[in-house]
Amino acid sequence: MWLNKPTSIAQAHSARQLAKNSARSCDWGHAREYVEGMWRMLQQDKPDGHVLATGEMTNVRQFLERAFAEVDIALEWRPASTKWLRLRVRCLPCGSRSSIPPPDGSRSSAGDPTKARQKLSWQHKNPVRELVAEKVREVSSTGRP
Repeated sequence: MWLNKPTSIAQAHSARQLAKNSARSCDWGHAREYVEGMWRMLQQDKPDGHVLATGEMTNVRQFLERAFAEVDIALEWRPASTKWLRLRVRCLPCGSRSSIPPPDGSRSSAGDPTKARQKLSWQHKNPVRELVAEKVREVSSTGRP
């Protein structure tokens, strides 16, 4: 889910969906790094299973706050609830709705990249704050995620 330019669009379904799920956490990582990890897997003599992950969890609320901070906008959350934004935003989802973890959080766990680090000498390089900053710059310059 990547943010388009923060704008006031009342009917932004994906923004409502993100705000509703603000407490859900994800292991956000950069595709470029995962592709490198997959390439390293393919270089192995013997196939084996590896987890490519950052091992760090960031919830949707933190992700949104970082993204808007990149364009000098502070998000205000209603005091009674962390589920809704006062500021209306337009968000463009990346992937399908099924990529949003279920409400019970059963899929909200950080991956353990230990084996990939040990066997493939692979590890993620960019923390989520750099990933967010890069994506916001990209969307700001191109107008698309």
